Amino acid sequence: MDTETRRAASTLVLLAVLGTLVRLVMAGPAPPGSVGYRAATAQRPTLDGTRARAEDAGRPLDAGERIDVNVADATQLMRLPRIGPGLAARIVAHRERHGRFASLDDLTKVPGIGSSVRDAVRPHVALPPGDAQSRSSGPAAVDVNRADAAALQTLPGIGPAKAQAILAARARLGRFRRVEDLLEVPGIGPATLGRLRRLVRIS
Repeated sequence: MDTETRRAASTLVLLAVLGTLVRLVMAGPAPPGSVGYRAATAQRPTLDGTRARAEDAGRPLDAGERIDVNVADATQLMRLPRIGPGLAARIVAHRERHGRFASLDDLTKVPGIGSSVRDAVRPHVALPPGDAQSRSSGPAAVDVNRADAAALQTLPGIGPAKAQAILAARARLGRFRRVEDLLEVPGIGPATLGRLRRLVRIS
């Protein structure tokens, strides 16, 4: 192969490489039906994280503690009697598909939950205001020194952010010694405290 032929071949190879690089840089959205491949970036669960979730799921309920089935995740739901990983996952899936549970009886619409399971969890579930049991016996007072985020969110005006703020204030103070200590929580003022006063207790 003479010099000119080798030079022409080298030029063609170089142009082909440059063209490929330009296409990669300038590529727009993939055409419909094309398949793209992407390296997996999700991290695998760590052993410590798995152990912590298992310990949380196995932690017994405190006296008077209730879990709101409309906000609790699967790990929290597994703390309820007779609720294992499968039923907990079904409760979350049913809630995401059909919306909030309007009453405790709505739990029986979840596959695998019958009246016996419903009755077993009844004393430990935070009931929505329209439920017959909540009308007859009134809501259970939430112990703000023992309640977790899910239980705190059953209180009026307490969403995820304020629930975490209560937990942070409790950790900072050691414990709440009186209901008025809730005023130390950012976002809780006298008006909110007035709504909470009859719904919380201090242990």
